[in-house]
Amino acid sequence: MAKKKSIFSKFRLVYRPSAPILKWVVLTMVVFCVVALIFLGAAIDRAEREKEDNRHQAEALENENAKLQQSLDELGTVQGVINVARDELGYEDPDAIIFEPVATTEAQ
Repeated sequence: MAKKKSIFSKFRLVYRPSAPILKWVVLTMVVFCVVALIFLGAAIDRAEREKEDNRHQAEALENENAKLQQSLDELGTVQGVINVARDELGYEDPDAIIFEPVATTEAQ
């Protein structure tokens, strides 16, 4: 049986120590990447908090819009106009009879 030769059998690995400047460059790049990841993680957390705050603010504004739309719908009716005139402007129906309590004094 013939022995199969690998294509890697023609290559020989030789260990040579790297230059000190190359070690410093690689170390500097690793430190830079770690610091960049830390800052990016903090930026992502801050963006997620802002997104959540904006979502709550949007929900509050939607609720307020619904209340305002209901108020507008009520103002479109005659009773709604009467309620605004009476409650906010202090007007009364001219045909209404108003009874005001009178203070009584008792003899002692």
